[in-house]
Amino acid sequence: QELIRARAALDYEKNAKPELMAQVQAVEKDLVTMAQESEKLRAEIEKRRAPPPRVSGYGAYGPPPGMGVQGMYDGGYNTYTDRRYSTGAGPWDPPSYPRP
Repeated sequence: QELIRARAALDYEKNAKPELMAQVQAVEKDLVTMAQESEKLRAEIEKRRAPPPRVSGYGAYGPPPGMGVQGMYDGGYNTYTDRRYSTGAGPWDPPSYPRP
């Protein structure tokens, strides 16, 4: 019943004030046009925005010199991995440190 009253009021407004309805429709059309234009501008801004600067694990300038040839003579493997779980001393141990 409320919907019927609302429709009747809308029809009455349409018939009573046609120039106002034309103005409302023009404003709605302008709003839709502005929304479309703003979406286009947002897309263009995102397209032109520079990508974020990429930072590697070694900082902005890349790895230090010599890192590219680090594994050239040991086959690409860490030479101390074999000794990690052995009883021998590694380069990190002081000479007087007894190992079990």
